[in-house]
Amino acid sequence: MDSARKGMFGRPSVAPVNQSVAGKRNPKFHEETENHLLETFGGQLPLTIRDSLVSAAAFSARIEESGLCFVVSGRNLRLWSLKPGDRSVKTFALPASELPLSRCHVCLTTFRKTTSLACVTPGGILRFWKSTGNPKSYNENTIAARGQEMHSVVQVNSQKFVLATTTSSVYFVESNFTTRELKASNKSRLTSRISSVASYLWGSDTSESYQLRRLLVPVRSETSILFMTSLELVQIDFIQEKVNWNVNLTSLLKPELIARFGDGYSDVQDISFIDACYWPDECDIVILCSVKNSAEYRYFLFHLHEKSMGIDFVVTGYDTGFHLNQNSVSIEDITNFQLVLPSDRICEAFLMNDRQVIRVPLLSEGPESPAIDFVDFSMSSDKLLGFGVYENLLLMLSPLKGLVKYQNKGEKLPRECQSSVSLLETLKAISESISEPSRQLRQIFAIIGDTSMTPQILETLSEFLNQFDRGQCDSVLDNMIWGCAASIVDESIGDLENPPEFNFDIVSMFGERRVLMIKFMDFVEKVGLSSVLTEVILEDRKVPTILGILELLEKLDCLAIVHAYHTANPSLFEGTVQLLVQKRGAVHSSNDWMLRFYKNTSKMEELLSALTEHQMNGHIDFSVSSATVLTNLHADIQRRCCEIRGSFKGSNVKIPQDFVPWSLSPWFYGIISNHLTWATRNVAADSGLEVYQSVHNFAVSYLDCLSQHFEFIKETDPSESFLTQLQQNKESVRRDFVQQFLRLDQLSYALSLAEKFQDFETLVEICSQNDELRSRLETYQTMYKDLDFDNYLFRHYYTTGQLGKLINTKSENLTEFLRGYPTLSWIGDVKAKNFESAVLCLLSLANKEQHNLHLKKTLLSFAKLYALRGGMQDDAQIWNSIDISQEQVLFQENLPDSIKKQYALQDPRNSPVLSIEQLIKFFVANETGRSLDSDFMSSLALLEMLGSRDEETKTDLKLLIWTQAAKKTVWSFIDSNEPDFMRNVSESLFYRVLSEAPPETVVNVNELCEYLTDEGVIDEREDLLVRACYEAASC
Repeated sequence: MDSARKGMFGRPSVAPVNQSVAGKRNPKFHEETENHLLETFGGQLPLTIRDSLVSAAAFSARIEESGLCFVVSGRNLRLWSLKPGDRSVKTFALPASELPLSRCHVCLTTFRKTTSLACVTPGGILRFWKSTGNPKSYNENTIAARGQEMHSVVQVNSQKFVLATTTSSVYFVESNFTTRELKASNKSRLTSRISSVASYLWGSDTSESYQLRRLLVPVRSETSILFMTSLELVQIDFIQEKVNWNVNLTSLLKPELIARFGDGYSDVQDISFIDACYWPDECDIVILCSVKNSAEYRYFLFHLHEKSMGIDFVVTGYDTGFHLNQNSVSIEDITNFQLVLPSDRICEAFLMNDRQVIRVPLLSEGPESPAIDFVDFSMSSDKLLGFGVYENLLLMLSPLKGLVKYQNKGEKLPRECQSSVSLLETLKAISESISEPSRQLRQIFAIIGDTSMTPQILETLSEFLNQFDRGQCDSVLDNMIWGCAASIVDESIGDLENPPEFNFDIVSMFGERRVLMIKFMDFVEKVGLSSVLTEVILEDRKVPTILGILELLEKLDCLAIVHAYHTANPSLFEGTVQLLVQKRGAVHSSNDWMLRFYKNTSKMEELLSALTEHQMNGHIDFSVSSATVLTNLHADIQRRCCEIRGSFKGSNVKIPQDFVPWSLSPWFYGIISNHLTWATRNVAADSGLEVYQSVHNFAVSYLDCLSQHFEFIKETDPSESFLTQLQQNKESVRRDFVQQFLRLDQLSYALSLAEKFQDFETLVEICSQNDELRSRLETYQTMYKDLDFDNYLFRHYYTTGQLGKLINTKSENLTEFLRGYPTLSWIGDVKAKNFESAVLCLLSLANKEQHNLHLKKTLLSFAKLYALRGGMQDDAQIWNSIDISQEQVLFQENLPDSIKKQYALQDPRNSPVLSIEQLIKFFVANETGRSLDSDFMSSLALLEMLGSRDEETKTDLKLLIWTQAAKKTVWSFIDSNEPDFMRNVSESLFYRVLSEAPPETVVNVNELCEYLTDEGVIDEREDLLVRACYEAASC
């Protein structure tokens, strides 16, 4: 028994060399057995780290894929990097904790080249360093978890953490420490099923059974996190903060145990799920579980693959069962093991805790347990502080051994690829027997698709593939790669010339095709072809070859969706099946109809086109049910395309600016438009709610795809004009959907679309025109406070002339909006009590106003009012400006009625604003025969208001005023020979005006008389009288 146990676990056959009690004094370590090599990785560790590793306070450590490592020692965390040339060690002070911190309590995350650190104590103290570059700068808060013990923390994006307790409660914590527990309504979906299962397996007390095992962040997900308990696998949307789905692992795996290992597992007494992890670079999941059958414990590794529809999983890829001798590994130990997959090679998994490392091969053959390898750190009074994967190597940290790497010595390649010579011979044989390049590649992929790509294999494949032309559009290599992918999705069901006589499992066919496609895409990447591929020409489209392969994967999943609808609603699809199959060729049997219908995945557009054609030709009877089903089908197709494209976000796939996905092409949109017309044209408003809901679901799915594509194109750094064109196209499609709902009088669906896609213009337009919906505007102002909704509302009020509503809108953004409209900006200043700015704006508007005397007067009145409210009485410049402008308005209002009537100036609201020059001329140069002293005094006052304007203009106006005074004076009644001569002079109009005129408005007598004489206004006698007036006025 002892010898067998040593062979199973791979005990060292010789004592390790160069090992001392203190690893820091002799850091080189080497241990070799027939199964593995364990030796020091890299150079000597920094002295601080070596001291920390051998310290009694060292609790745990971890190695990240990025090369960063940390060790928790007492109240400190020390961080360093394995990358060459970086020897710095940063020390972070951890929050106080009565219980030691494990690896799960620490989270290192890198966003946009900045690495952050988060640590949560079992008692719930969360400490966060936004950047590891500054260990002294952190934020801290205590999470109120109602006495529960914290199990782990992960940072899911730059703004949010997810924390979990040992009793499986989940908390979402924002970067500002706002904390929310998983909503009760969502949590109930999680706990209700778990409780029922737990009661069945372990009795009514589920407190010990329902324990958290692991929090996992999916490799390609930006919205979800995986939550594994001892009973279930749960996906949580950390954006919406809800449970997406949950899978009872017992219900899923127990049938697999029976199917794969016999009826001996039909009476399972105890199942426990120990750990799970993601397959490297994939979204598939590997589950480690223990099964008690009779008195025996057996452990299983299952590879779970998510189906193309729904949340169901299938067990695929491999399954491995193995025994662990309980004399070496206790049941308590195994439940603390963590599952590690060190690389993307499908060959090994590692189970690790603080004492032991177990390597389990994943490609074992036959029913017997695989030969596992075993490393026991506790045998040398050592312990395993931490581990991780770096550069596809499994690295481990311990106090005595330091940093060591594990290398397996027993792994062998599959028989077909044991040497590059035999592989090259195989490739030559394929070339001679198969002429079509894509078929050649298909055969090569079938032989070595799952093989580990050693340098020898890659070199041999490169030599073979270099014979094919490449580097230009539609090259032989590009067509070879795409053709091989198309053959996988189109022809993997076998030879249709001899169709099977039994009912072929089409669902399984889709699953097989999908698994092969994923493997083929991985094969293309490993062989290094993805970097040299260009484009292929598909129908009338140029498609990058890699994107063409991704489209095939989309179409395969979408075809599976069609089949699911076909199965549930056969009568809707039978006519389309026959129509399409007849176009594709002869039929051999009734069973062949179905096979041929689902054969050509790469031409799925034909299927959807035939379906819509059948609808439009009236071959599918219209009903609410048929319209709903077919619309939901299109919605699910768009949704699945969006999901697949989203899963490749952040990958090396390059999307050209002019690339349009097949499901968003104008041709496909035409199919959709025809279908929606058919689905809604005959439905009644009161009976078509199901149809409207399905159309709404489709619109959401389609617009999601458009938005996703828009975001992808933005990352290619397109021109501004091209991006604008894409944005306009997206908005046009959205507007079409909204307008369709409005035409159908379905306001709720129109609003729903506008809300989801933030079509603020539509929201404002609909709500402002509907009294019942108008109150929603304030709700939207709050809901979209930071998304510029206010400006859409303000612009609507402004352009529709609803200035009263605009001014009375309650919003802190109103002032900023009004600044863009000079005629209204002063209103915002008044609301903000910025009276000086308001007064200056009003004065500017008043001085610029030339068309409406009443408006000018109103603006000046407001300016004076707010100048008083702002306490600007001592600002002489502002007051003078207001007074002068108001006097000018007053002078215009006091124009003679005859002038107003003659020039249509009676109504101030329709009167233009006259300039000072115009006013002077109206007062003194009118032809009405009126000669009032006040007219001339008004003219002189206006002349003074000109201030320091052009002197030539002022001189001309002075001459005009005094010329008119001389013209309108009756000189004939003045006789110079009469004794009362001077008294008569003083009674003349000219004298009266002259005697009251301000000195600066008077023209020199000699200049005036000379001018009047030259102009023929006065004669010699009148010249004498004018001078007499000047003489009398000067006395």
